[in-house]
Amino acid sequence: LGDVYKRQHMGHAVRFSPDGRTLARGNRNYSLVLWNVATWTPMVRIPPDNESPGDIYFSDDGKSLAISYSESADSRSWHIQSE
Repeated sequence: LGDVYKRQHMGHAVRFSPDGRTLARGNRNYSLVLWNVATWTPMVRIPPDNESPGDIYFSDDGKSLAISYSESADSRSWHIQSE
């Protein structure tokens, strides 16, 4: 599901991890939250930046996350701790 399901709605980027167990979603306050799909509980909150995430990309192994920002064309990468 990781690369198949991707949606942008009202500026909120959404992407499933490659294994389908994590959902990354940009929020209205410019933060990003990673959700455990099995329990629908937040796992990681990435602090707000100065603009909304334009797109979200997981690495093939699901251990890294890249966020691009639509307004400035900047990008950031994050290493995600494994459980």
